[in-house]
Amino acid sequence: MNNDERVKIIQEFQNSIPEDASFEDMVKRIAEIPDEEKRAVISMQYCDNIIDDTSYRFGWSYPADNRFMDNYFIAHIYKPLFRFTPKENRPYYTAMMTFYEGKTAECFEMLKDSIDEYIKTGGSLNESWFAYCYLVFKGSIPKLYDFIIERIRSEQYDKGLPELIKASKVYFCSTDLSKLEEAASEALLVLPDSVLAKELMAEVCWFNKHWHNTIALLECCEDGYLNAEHERMFRLAWCKSKIRDRKGAIEAYKKCLELNPLKPWARNNLAYEYYVTKQYEKAEKEYRRCLKDKMDLKYACTGYVRTLAALGKYDEAEKFIKKSPEKIYKYALDELEAAKSGKKKYHAELTEASEHAEGSEIITVERKPAYQFSKESIFEDELYERLSVGTAIFGIPLKIYRRAGIYGRQWTFEVGRIDLLAEDKDGNLYVIELKKDSGYDDAYAQTVRYVEWFEKSQYAKGKKVYGIICVNDPPHILVESVRKDKRIRLFEYHVSYTEII
Repeated sequence: MNNDERVKIIQEFQNSIPEDASFEDMVKRIAEIPDEEKRAVISMQYCDNIIDDTSYRFGWSYPADNRFMDNYFIAHIYKPLFRFTPKENRPYYTAMMTFYEGKTAECFEMLKDSIDEYIKTGGSLNESWFAYCYLVFKGSIPKLYDFIIERIRSEQYDKGLPELIKASKVYFCSTDLSKLEEAASEALLVLPDSVLAKELMAEVCWFNKHWHNTIALLECCEDGYLNAEHERMFRLAWCKSKIRDRKGAIEAYKKCLELNPLKPWARNNLAYEYYVTKQYEKAEKEYRRCLKDKMDLKYACTGYVRTLAALGKYDEAEKFIKKSPEKIYKYALDELEAAKSGKKKYHAELTEASEHAEGSEIITVERKPAYQFSKESIFEDELYERLSVGTAIFGIPLKIYRRAGIYGRQWTFEVGRIDLLAEDKDGNLYVIELKKDSGYDDAYAQTVRYVEWFEKSQYAKGKKVYGIICVNDPPHILVESVRKDKRIRLFEYHVSYTEII
C-alpha cells in the first residue's frame, strides 16, 4: 500500500465520523472495521498523532514525576488502538505504551528488539527514521542514542546519521550549550541541508540571542522534528520582533495563532506588535480576545489599558482598571493620565508596510568599542555590532549577508563554519575570519578555502569574493601569505590601556 492509498483511507474514515461523535465512539468505530489492513492504517495515524502531540506538549524534557496514563488521549485512544497498528510496526508502538506506563527499562529492551527487527527487514536508516521514531523519548533513555549508533555501525546508513544522533543526545541529555553548538556544527558540516541539524543549531542561536541566525535557520525547518509548527512560527515571530521587523512578526504571530489559537503569549504579543505600529483598533481586538479567553493576562491587562488610552477611550480604561483580573503596571497608568491631560500625543496609525527590518540598508554610524577581547566571541560580537549599523571598519561600509534561510554569522556550510559573511553595496562578498590572538598560522589557508568555495557557489553569482582576516599581532608567515594574494586583506586590532594621571 502506497502513501496516497493510506491518505485516502484516513480521509474517508474521518469524513465518515459525525461531527458530534465522541472520542470513545471514534475508537469503537475503528475497532469494528472489518478490513484488518485499513484498521491498521487508521490506528497508526491516530497513535502517531498522539505520540507527536505528547512530545510537543512537553518541549525539551518530560517532568520527572509525570504520569502519562493520566493523559486522556493516551489512556482512551492510544491504549486501545496501538494493538491494531501494522504487525511490522507493533513492537515499536508496544514499546511506546510501556514507556507511557513508566516502565523505562522495559521499554528500552523492547526498543532494542524493534530496531533489530527493522534493520533485518531492510528498513532505511536515515534522518527521518531516527527523528520520527526516537526523538520522542527525549532524555528519558540516554542509552538509546548510544545503542542506535553502535547498532547501525556495520549497516548501510545515510551519511551524517551518527553525527545527528550524537547532537540529539547532547541536546536532550546535557545543559552545556557549547557542547550542543559543537555537536550541531559537526552534523551540519556533514549534512548542510539537514532539517534536524538546523533545528538543533537554531536552539543554540536562540539561547545566545542571535536573532538573525535563528530566523535564517528556522526558515529552513518547516514541518521539523523538534517543535510543532505553531511553536516554530512563535519563535520566528519573537525573533523578528527583536530585530524590529514588525511586519514579519505580525505575520508570524498570525500564522502561529491559526495553527494554535490558544498558544500562550502569542495573542498578547500580536496585540503588542499592533500597538507599537499604532494599529490601535487591531490591538484592542486582540487584547479583548486575550481577556475573553483568560490568556496572557499578566501583560494583556496592562496592554489593553495602554491601547484604550491611545484610542481616547479614557472612561472605558478607568472602568476596566477597577475590575482588572491582574495588576496594571504603573507606566500604563501614567500614560493614561498623560493622555487625558493632553501631555501624551499618539500619532496617526502606521501601516505594516512602513516597517523595515533592522539592518536592511547600509548606513554609516560610528560606534565606540564596548568590549575588551578576552574571548573570541566578544571580539565577534563587537565587530558584528559595528557591521550591523554599517560602520566602515575595513575602509568600506558592509552589511551582514542575508537571504531567505541564510544569515552570515556563524553560518555552517559544506566546507566549514564562517565567522562572518558580509557584502558591499554592489553585492561583492567578504569572508571575514576573526582570531583574537596571534599564532593562527592556518588562518590564511582557511580563509582562502572559504573564498574559493564561495567563488564557485551560487551565492557569488558573478560577483567578486574577498577574504578579510582580523587578528592581534599577526605572525610573519601570515603577513607574507596575504601580501601575495590580492583577494585577501589582513587587519590587526589593538586593545590598549593608557594611564591619564
